[in-house]
Amino acid sequence: VNLIDGIDGLASGLGILYCLFFAIYFGLVGEAGWSFIGIGMIGSLAVFFIYNVFGNREKIFMGDSGSLLLGYLLTAFVFRFCEINALGGTPALFHMDAAPAVAVCVLTVPIFDTIRVSITRIKKGRSPFQPDKNHIHHKFLALGFNTRVTMIIIVCGSLFFSVLNLYASKYIDIHILLLLNFVFYGGLNMYLTHKIKHKNL
Repeated sequence: VNLIDGIDGLASGLGILYCLFFAIYFGLVGEAGWSFIGIGMIGSLAVFFIYNVFGNREKIFMGDSGSLLLGYLLTAFVFRFCEINALGGTPALFHMDAAPAVAVCVLTVPIFDTIRVSITRIKKGRSPFQPDKNHIHHKFLALGFNTRVTMIIIVCGSLFFSVLNLYASKYIDIHILLLLNFVFYGGLNMYLTHKIKHKNL
């Protein structure tokens, strides 16, 4: 979350999306306490999102403390999500046999982006923690999109593929679905890189 927090509204927009998924899921399986935490985080992020994206003189920023807190809570949600599915007792309709893989599919954008940029930096002989402009949002910016449009594309794309993954997980083996996600995002990265090189010729 800290790594993907590179443009206004991106980390908070994705955070709202992911917290909404976990809040709804926890509510459906009877985990009211966890659901309320997710709902509270959505409320906080929604107010922040307004001032971060649309604020002028009142503009505020998340910073490391905000992104690390959001990342911590999302990690806690994932652990609890996996735990309740592993222990059983959830309604059959909402039980996830491969909960860790489902969580990865839902959180594909920040997970894949972090893995990809880290590998790229290591291949170049640099520290994976050294900042650069190789994130997915930088690629959209390099193609000429402004920050707000880039944020909307990534958040809406993440929403679409999260819903698609949850639907497809009922019909496709989750490990194959996980592989398909990484293949898709790898192909998307190659396509964007090709378009940027073509644009700069």
